[in-house]
Amino acid sequence: MPEALSDEQWEAMRGLAEGMAPTHGRAAAAGGIYQTTLCGAPERKAGVRLTFAVRRYAPPTTP
Repeated sequence: MPEALSDEQWEAMRGLAEGMAPTHGRAAAAGGIYQTTLCGAPERKAGVRLTFAVRRYAPPTTP
């Protein structure tokens, strides 16, 4: 049987679903783990740093 979500996890997941910025802290809270665990795991495994940067591109303009 699945474990019940904590209030903190529920709020973090709801924020992500509603379009709030996907920060390291919010992602860690949604997963129920420490932020340092989330940020350090990819770096330790593959030498890659986890980032939530999103590039915004302007829509193409039509002449």
